[in-house]
Amino acid sequence: MKRRTCFQRLRAGWFILLLVVVIVSGLLPRAEAADTVVLYFFWGDGCSYCEKEKEFLHELHQKYPQLDMRWFETWNHLELKEFADAIRKAYAVERASVPLTVLGDWTMIGFGSPAESGVQIEDQVLRCLEHGCDDALEKLGPHRLAAKIKADIASGKPDGWEWFQSSQAKKE
Repeated sequence: MKRRTCFQRLRAGWFILLLVVVIVSGLLPRAEAADTVVLYFFWGDGCSYCEKEKEFLHELHQKYPQLDMRWFETWNHLELKEFADAIRKAYAVERASVPLTVLGDWTMIGFGSPAESGVQIEDQVLRCLEHGCDDALEKLGPHRLAAKIKADIASGKPDGWEWFQSSQAKKE
């Protein structure tokens, strides 16, 4: 009777382990890249930090045509302030301040500079493009203002807010 060497048993074990890993990895769900990333930006008329972020976001939109941006001025529009408050509540953001930026499950209050805050926003855009991100409206569930925004998007005519469409949305 032939005896298997320790090396042969180890090699067979590694082969079986590798086979199991290959089979299981094919069954696991994979994060899919996103065609479009939706960024929500809440700002106030006269807010200097908001103006800095607006400039940055315009440049970011040029760099990433897959970026769909929805901007809401909250200081002079009570309904949009209510929308911002609903988003804050859904994301457990305690401080009511602008600018507020929302991408997927990520939020940021304030804007320092493109080198600091801008890098954080761009990192989130890239993460969402690579792995996909949920639209913040979905986190609100059946909400009156979310329904209004969705209706505005469907009509292609935002009412009281600004929409910078992604290149994908423009094609549809």
